[in-house]
Amino acid sequence: MTERQWIWINVGNIIAFLMFVLLSLSTEGQRAIVVLTETIGVLALVFAIITLIYGKAEFKWFAVCGIACLAPWVVFAIGYETGITATTNYYHLGFMLFYIVMIASIVFLKISFQKLHDEFKLIPVFLLFFHAILLIYIMVIHIWWLLPF
Repeated sequence: MTERQWIWINVGNIIAFLMFVLLSLSTEGQRAIVVLTETIGVLALVFAIITLIYGKAEFKWFAVCGIACLAPWVVFAIGYETGITATTNYYHLGFMLFYIVMIASIVFLKISFQKLHDEFKLIPVFLLFFHAILLIYIMVIHIWWLLPF
């Protein structure tokens, strides 16, 4: 396959993942939709890693952009599936890991914005919007769990 085809596969996978994230949020986290979202996210991550391995120059930065988009969602999904709640021990470690991964992914999205050209230049900016949704959600949960009642 050509590099352009790999890029469009990555774009399609990331868009499908983000649409299923919005769908799972709007259906209040029904289990079937959440599983479909996780499956599409894993496929998108696998295709981004394959593109990173076999791609060249500019296309590698697009794969880095895709991986940077999916990394905080992976940390969130691991926390969700392992059942981290306010009553579990050491739940602060999960938050710290999430915040570190989120900062690193924002840095990589900024770098990929500078390295990409043409029609792909706005994709990292678009992905930052979904990072903001996840970051606000996690910060609200973190603050809620720290309240003394």
